[in-house]
Amino acid sequence: TVSVLYWHGGTHIRYMNGDGPLKVGGGATRGTEAVVSAASTGSAPFKIALNFVFICSTSALLVIVLKDANLAGARWTLWGVMVLCLICGNEQVTKKYVVRRLADKAGAATERLRKLRRKQVEHHLHLRDAMDDIIDTAMEKARNLIHHNKLKLILEGRTKTLLQDKAGDTIGALESDIKWGTEWPRLNSVVNGERLEFGKTMRQVYFNVKEGYLNAGEEGVIPKPVMQGRGQWDDANQKNPVVWRFKSLPVRLGQTAARIASEVGADPNDLVLLANAEEGMSVVIRGLPWEAGDQVIYITTPGETDPSLENLTSWLHTTHGVEIIPLTVTTFNPTSSLITFVRQYVKTKTIGLQPPKLAIFPHVTTSGVLLPAAQLTSLFHSRGVSVLINGSLAVGQHHVSISDIGCDWYTASCSKFMFGYGGSGFLAALPLKHPCTFPLTVSYFDGKGFEKEFSYYGLRDFSSWLSLLDACDFVDNICEGWETVRRYGWSLASDARTLLRAKWNATPLQGNTYTLMPTYRLPRSKGRTPADAASLESYLTHRGTTVHVFAASFDPEDPTTHLYVTCSIGIYNTIDDFKKLADTILALNGNYPQGVL
Repeated sequence: TVSVLYWHGGTHIRYMNGDGPLKVGGGATRGTEAVVSAASTGSAPFKIALNFVFICSTSALLVIVLKDANLAGARWTLWGVMVLCLICGNEQVTKKYVVRRLADKAGAATERLRKLRRKQVEHHLHLRDAMDDIIDTAMEKARNLIHHNKLKLILEGRTKTLLQDKAGDTIGALESDIKWGTEWPRLNSVVNGERLEFGKTMRQVYFNVKEGYLNAGEEGVIPKPVMQGRGQWDDANQKNPVVWRFKSLPVRLGQTAARIASEVGADPNDLVLLANAEEGMSVVIRGLPWEAGDQVIYITTPGETDPSLENLTSWLHTTHGVEIIPLTVTTFNPTSSLITFVRQYVKTKTIGLQPPKLAIFPHVTTSGVLLPAAQLTSLFHSRGVSVLINGSLAVGQHHVSISDIGCDWYTASCSKFMFGYGGSGFLAALPLKHPCTFPLTVSYFDGKGFEKEFSYYGLRDFSSWLSLLDACDFVDNICEGWETVRRYGWSLASDARTLLRAKWNATPLQGNTYTLMPTYRLPRSKGRTPADAASLESYLTHRGTTVHVFAASFDPEDPTTHLYVTCSIGIYNTIDDFKKLADTILALNGNYPQGVL
């Protein structure tokens, strides 16, 4: 028993060396410390007891061993007992041996911890360098021009899509099979004696949505062939789930990513598929190596509501001690006024100080205002600030070229104006930011590079992503391209502007700029609150018109709020939807419902 305590129990010993006291280990009991302490002090009672124990132990071992015929075993046992007795009999030797062993173990543990911490610091600094790196040198600018050359992007996108398609055909990868032009008629063809045009007939043939839906900015509408395509992707999956998962799926996902990249003007090697913009924002913000005292600027507008971003920045502040700086913009026209306002604000935050690490802003606000993304990005980069843009309300509604914007990250949901399902989106990142951009889930391809890591990081409903191919085919094969879709929306927005100027004496918040989300101030709504806005939105929905209503003040000199309505236009809308909205508002005569219904 004493031997066990003596040799294995002394894990918490203090001793003096040339540098002072050193604490070794930390798991010994008080009894163990007492035994080692008594042995080291050389007290006579303990020596007598210790010798007695070893004499008894030696006698017992001799009795047991001598009964055994194996004399060689007895000889080695006696030698071991004698050596043990000699060591334990000299308390100074014992003390030095035990302490040295424990000190060696502690030193090895300390060295291992030092190496781990060094590795951790090196990894943190590596990510920090990537986080702070922006395109500012002549070499980086030249490399970026080559990387984002328009002709190169078009050729690379088409080539990658073609190669993925050929690879899918080679391995027999299944895909959806939509009968464009036969089962699903093209624009301007005759259907049931009527010419298929945007508006009423398009809604009846291709959509399940009811008339009066003017809220694609919150949730878009899915065309029927895209819903059919999603079902076919699910069927393909279930014919052989294993073959589908490991052979067909990677090819089709690569094909989808390349197709979306070509639609938004991004390099196909820089774009990965995600569930939505919220996941894209989380990937960037939760993956960066934050330090206490870092700053994040995010641009917002009056009445802007983005609970996911608010919660994410709150988490960032609480977890990492990052300072969140909201910048509310009320001046949009002309664009130069907006840029001047932001420039002055950023200048005050960066003179003589460490610049903010990240700027976040929407490409299009929830009130339908298109922000000058390229100019804002250039402004922030000139101050050494990286840029993250949420383009959910821009893709599909406007022509987007991520390469021209030049931001560090661009993320979007495809369920607003791109006819995609909820749960389908993407994230594009500059090559400089690949080293610090990771999936939220650590999975099969961790550490294999940006594109490979995001290619698969756990099972999910991939049919929502793959149906984006069908959504793009719907626009190309049925609607004659995105420009045709946008021209119809702009034409309808112009007619609505004329109508509402006559009915409400109102003009769009965006002025005469092209937009599919015109926002109007409602007549006689001064002093109304967000609760009144929610109540009115519910009131209109129950009467057949679905729009986004909010309360805000866009006058920096007057904080009094008014009610505003944002009308998101789709190819299924007509001027009758606006007439119904206008007449319903006029019938209230300013007596808007109060509180929450």
